[in-house]
Formats: sequence, structure tokens, C-alpha cells
Amino acid sequence: MVREEYERLGSVFTVGLANKRVNFLIGPEGSAHFFKAPEAEMSQQEVYQFNVPMFGPGVVFDVDYSVRQEQFRFFTEALRVNKLRSYVDQMVFEAEDYFSKWEESGEVRDKLFADVSALFHDLDNGMLPISVIFPYLPIPAHRRRDKARKKLAQIFSDIISSRKQAGKSEDDMLQSFIESKYKDG
Repeated sequence: MVREEYERLGSVFTVGLANKRVNFLIGPEGSAHFFKAPEAEMSQQEVYQFNVPMFGPGVVFDVDYSVRQEQFRFFTEALRVNKLRSYVDQMVFEAEDYFSKWEESGEVRDKLFADVSALFHDLDNGMLPISVIFPYLPIPAHRRRDKARKKLAQIFSDIISSRKQAGKSEDDMLQSFIESKYKDG
């Protein structure tokens, strides 16, 4: 279908797909505007609504442009080279701790790691081609994705609450997000 429409209409065309109109921008000439257009012309929020179930409400593509830009700033700050370098010792410790728990069979006894890993797996597997068109379709993969996102949110919420109650600060990415502030406070 895409090849036929491309041959018939050229590098920019729209087709109806289920309940959506899907735009195709093929090649550098056709796709350049998509990557360089200002928000007023090409809304990321509108295009990426299918990601809201994965990230949750109020995060990245479920917020207006100005808030999204601030959230991207938080990510950028947490991923700066100097910050990443500061995470190395913690990563080494966690990797060594993780591998020290392996038995000869290679099974991990650390339940929390296994649980979190499984939750991220369910979250990742909840992003299917059908999710772009029907992000809330009640299929098993979406139900597992939604359940995993809620459990992960609770795990991280508990860690954040524990740190705040104990007045504890860690040198890790989560702490960087905890300390991030929106411009309006």
C-alpha cells in the first residue's frame, strides 16, 4: 500500500488507517520539515499521544509544549557528561552486587531486580504497532503495560518518599530528577 501511494502521489501523502489519518514523509526532502518544524506547525503532543499510556499522565507528551520543554531540560541535566560520570561508581557497585548473587545456574536471587526487570519488560512489550492507532485498546499487552507502569510508579514513589523522609540524597539519576524544579517553582 505505501509503495503504491508513494509511486502515485510522491514523497508526501496521507492515508486513512482505521480511525486515523496517517501522513507519510518519505526521503530527506519530504521528512525535513517533520524534524525541523516549530511546535505551532508540527505538534509532538498530538503525534505522540500513543506514548501517554507508557509514560503516564502529566509526563512528556501529555503536557503542553512549555512544560514538555522543561521536562526535556530535566532529562538533559540528568544525562550531562559530568552527571553520567558521577553515576559510574554506583553502576559498578550495582553490577558487582547483581553478579555476586548469581548462582552457578545463573539465576538471580535478588527479587526486586527481577521484579523491576519484568515490569520494564511488560512496559516495553506494551508498545506494539497497533498501539500507535489504538493506544488504549484493551488487549493483554496493553493491560500488562498499564499494570507495570502503575507498579513502577509506586516503586519509585516509595523510594522518593523514603529518601525525603530520611533526608537522604543519593548521587544518581533519580536524585537528579527529584531535585529538578520547574521554572515556576
